[in-house]
Amino acid sequence: MNTKREKIKNLSCEFRQAILKCEATKLPIGLQAFPIGSCGDASLLLGKYFQQNGIAEAFYICGWRDTQSHAWLLVDKLIIDVTADQFPEITESVIITEDQSWHQQFIIEINEIADFERYDDCTKNQMRSTYSYILSQIPKL
Repeated sequence: MNTKREKIKNLSCEFRQAILKCEATKLPIGLQAFPIGSCGDASLLLGKYFQQNGIAEAFYICGWRDTQSHAWLLVDKLIIDVTADQFPEITESVIITEDQSWHQQFIIEINEIADFERYDDCTKNQMRSTYSYILSQIPKL
């Protein structure tokens, strides 16, 4: 039986692979160079995927290190980051860890429930469309 951590890892890897399968020009500008500059949108979309697959209470965390922002998810004490490899010092494509040593370099400015449905109508509509497109890239069992 899968533990919650294994489920989160599997869902995260599956979602990242689905984003990579998407045709870049069909994605919003924030995801076209994935993973570069994609952390905010990718984290919010992954939060929806978690919610729809039984992982409740994912938090969207966004912070700054010098002039660069970065976003990831937090479930309980577990950091989930599917775009950290946009930074040259990171080689893992999907990070699932309780080790905060790298992420604590960022000064946190946003810590809220990961739910794009809380945003304005334009953003919600774009994110819903993007989410559906990404889901279409995940093989059905």
